[in-house]
Amino acid sequence: MDFFRIAWTHLTMDDSTRILSVDARETTEKTESRRTGYIDIGRAAKSFAARDRSGTGIGVASPNEMVMAPLGGGRVRIAYGSPRRRGRDVLGHVVPYGQIWRTGANAATELTFDRDVTIGGASVPAGAYTLWTFPRLDGVDLVINRQTGQWGSEYHQERDLTRVPMRTATVRERRENFAITLDGAERARELHIAWDTFVWRVPIVAK
Repeated sequence: MDFFRIAWTHLTMDDSTRILSVDARETTEKTESRRTGYIDIGRAAKSFAARDRSGTGIGVASPNEMVMAPLGGGRVRIAYGSPRRRGRDVLGHVVPYGQIWRTGANAATELTFDRDVTIGGASVPAGAYTLWTFPRLDGVDLVINRQTGQWGSEYHQERDLTRVPMRTATVRERRENFAITLDGAERARELHIAWDTFVWRVPIVAK
């Protein structure tokens, strides 16, 4: 089964064409599903409703977040989806090495500037872009792409504006929620990308 024309979801079916299993590990969903026995939907619904009332509901898997900060008389804005770790090992698994990563969830992470800036020393004109990363065993590159408005798994390398290396660090305490933040002073910010035990950083300076 075609997945947004970028990968395949593999279905296993029985002689009656019932789906027995779904393997979406090649896609950005990274899931596997198998057919189970009968599920009492009414009972499950009551259980979920009770959990919601008690404040322990499942909630949104990857809530949409936004961060904004003044930058050199203008403003920088980042809109992204924030996935949860949910007990998984992230780097090298949920976020594979040697592949472009959407750097968040849901729609492509969008980065907007009111004025020209430099990111990691590379010139970025004012405007809207999408933000990606390319993790490797020995580091990670921040990727700024000219295409905007697409689902997060749709990426076209030919539309890259620039790629810059990020500084990397590892922390002891695991972070449950993926987060992008902007630290520093108004003239010079630092973009932080953090999840699980990794933190990636790159400077953003207004021209």
